[in-house]
Amino acid sequence: MSNAAFDALSTSDVVLVCVADDDLRQSVTTALRTEWPVRTAHDSETALTSLDDAVSVVVVDLSEERFVQTLWREDANGVSFERAALIEGPPPDLDHAGYVSKPVSAPALRETVDRLQRRAEYDRLLGQYYSLANRYADTASDPQQDPDDLARLKERLFTLRKRLDTVADSLDDVDAFDVALGSDGEDTFDDFSTDE
Repeated sequence: MSNAAFDALSTSDVVLVCVADDDLRQSVTTALRTEWPVRTAHDSETALTSLDDAVSVVVVDLSEERFVQTLWREDANGVSFERAALIEGPPPDLDHAGYVSKPVSAPALRETVDRLQRRAEYDRLLGQYYSLANRYADTASDPQQDPDDLARLKERLFTLRKRLDTVADSLDDVDAFDVALGSDGEDTFDDFSTDE
């Protein structure tokens, strides 16, 4: 099942659902579609063709080793996204990891994806802020700087900082710290055995 028409309207915050089982994929998609644009993948090839910069969260069934290997490799190739893992049994005691136990509870799934969306937004804003701060520093150090350009950059930095603070306030300390340091919890998924 594809949601291409809905996806075409959205430029970011897309959730990619990578689940081979048709019923589970439909259940997850239905739970998320009211809040976010959703793309679906039933195999690794479809997952790779669906993955682009608009995708901010990937929901993956950890019992499907092929998805795990493909998506983790793709992340290493430069596509950045947050991960929500569907697992059998209770989630490990890791507050920062995006685990959802099967059978999937729609409210728990939406809560997890919402948190991961905020992490993704914080990561994007941090990148924009650092880039703009570097530009501001370069402009400020230029002896032939245009004072109006410098003032505009300073105002944009201030506005972006306010947005960053708002998003940071919506995250717990662990999530904010992990995002700021560039950690996304992928190592915790590597430790989770899919050979059960």
